[in-house]
Amino acid sequence: MQVVITGSQVFGKAFMEAYRQASSASIRASATAAARQKSGGVSLDEACKILDIEESSISQELVKKKYDYLFDVNSKEKAGSFYLQSKVYRAMERLNYELEQKTAQAAQAGSKPGQSAS
Repeated sequence: MQVVITGSQVFGKAFMEAYRQASSASIRASATAAARQKSGGVSLDEACKILDIEESSISQELVKKKYDYLFDVNSKEKAGSFYLQSKVYRAMERLNYELEQKTAQAAQAGSKPGQSAS
């Protein structure tokens, strides 16, 4: 009888720990998916390659210039590809997201403790 009780306690603890781990993994996966969706679903490296921009030299003006050129070159009127236009658009979204994040971080770093960053 003692063996059954001890075994069920061990099983119960193992089950609860497995549930906690699965739950936290699910929460992390949801947060990652939400961030990826918000940033256009393209990695930063891929976005830089698509728009032919060095990661260290990302600026709003350069992103806009490269986007406008590539989007226009791939327009249907010029026998372009909607697929490529979509890739260019998603790359622009991702780089704009990165610029927004850097701006927000800079604003937060510049604010004094006790003040809001708005």
